[in-house]
Amino acid sequence: MYGNEQEDEGKQVCREIEMEQADRSNWDEQYIQIARRIIPRFDTFQGRNSHGGERRTEWQFDSLGMVALDRFCAAYNSMATPANEKWHGLQSEAKGIRKNINVKKWCEAAVEELFAMRYAHRANFASQVHEIYGQLGAFGTSVMFIEDRPGKPTNYISCPLGKTWVREGEGKEVNWLYRELDYAPHRAIEEFGANNLPQKILQATQNAPTQKFKFYQRVMPNMHRDIGKRGPEGMAYSSVYVSQEGKQVVSKGGYRTKPFAVARHVTDSNETYGRSVAMTGLPDIKMRNEMRRTILRSSSDKPQLKRCSNSRFSRRRRMF
Repeated sequence: MYGNEQEDEGKQVCREIEMEQADRSNWDEQYIQIARRIIPRFDTFQGRNSHGGERRTEWQFDSLGMVALDRFCAAYNSMATPANEKWHGLQSEAKGIRKNINVKKWCEAAVEELFAMRYAHRANFASQVHEIYGQLGAFGTSVMFIEDRPGKPTNYISCPLGKTWVREGEGKEVNWLYRELDYAPHRAIEEFGANNLPQKILQATQNAPTQKFKFYQRVMPNMHRDIGKRGPEGMAYSSVYVSQEGKQVVSKGGYRTKPFAVARHVTDSNETYGRSVAMTGLPDIKMRNEMRRTILRSSSDKPQLKRCSNSRFSRRRRMF
């Protein structure tokens, strides 16, 4: 019975991701146009550029959009999350004890610990937050996943929007997340254990050790939460990993708090994903690219005049 439930859940997660992909198809068309001209390393929408090292700059003829995006990231980073400052604090929810000196000292000590953890070299926050601002300026939506596992340091991960889908819940809060992960066989064994993987992935450790297999993770509010119970059943968010190969559940767990943060630049009342400053400036960006491409093409096609030293005219000039 348990095996059938696992199989049904794996198929259900794959169906949900297919529906999310279909629902976001209009957005993806805009994302592709922007990524081609501004931020090609994130041009992974609709399964594009799935292999590393591919050339992705064939659509770029003008650098204005890329330079503007870098300045957008620098401005956001310096104003919102400056690395040389404590850009947030803590205080008690109970107003009656906020001014208590011991409570203040505890909050200050907790802030020191948070920033020491966040900016530790293994946390990767400083590098990943720059990627977050890049996707926010280009696409209007960016997702950061916070991995907090017992016995391991907290790790911040910028999720590429081309392989990430979100869904709103109560109060327009984004509390559903789907993300696609590409793991080689040995990495999959480290993450999920050999006993939980399909046989084809295990065989690939010998036959094709560098082949990448797709895995999906779904994080959602725990609808059947048993408050007070230890383990995933008592956690606020449930998590499941599914292998695309065989549509098999390879891991299940949960999180005490929401393990991801979603930033959206501007949203419409009936839209889940945000709209970006790059969408506003896309007509000008496309026009400049076309103009620069036309100029380069016309200059390369223009016939070149060369001086011929053996011509009769040259010899006559040397005579006088």
